[in-house]
Amino acid sequence: MESYLPESAVGTSVKTFSLQQLNKARKRVDDTNDKLLHPDNAVTGRRINVKHEITPGKQAMIDLPKGQSAVRYIVIKLKISNIEYYKQALRSTILQTKFDGE
Repeated sequence: MESYLPESAVGTSVKTFSLQQLNKARKRVDDTNDKLLHPDNAVTGRRINVKHEITPGKQAMIDLPKGQSAVRYIVIKLKISNIEYYKQALRSTILQTKFDGE
């Protein structure tokens, strides 16, 4: 059998997953899950509601406030007249972002 590990990984001790190990780490796993599901709200921020109706092949831009900020949540709703085209609409939708000039 060939190994595709980098040389730096050779000799690294690896443990096979077991329920016993999971149970031993249960508190840490639960704490991590809780932090991921309920992150600290370090900055109250403000909500910007923008409504654009974008026809196929077109685009829209949103100017965000200047200064240090973060986009923490974004919602995009697709309005599809025929449910048969919904999967294709999802595959064809592109969200391109550019922040801080990059």
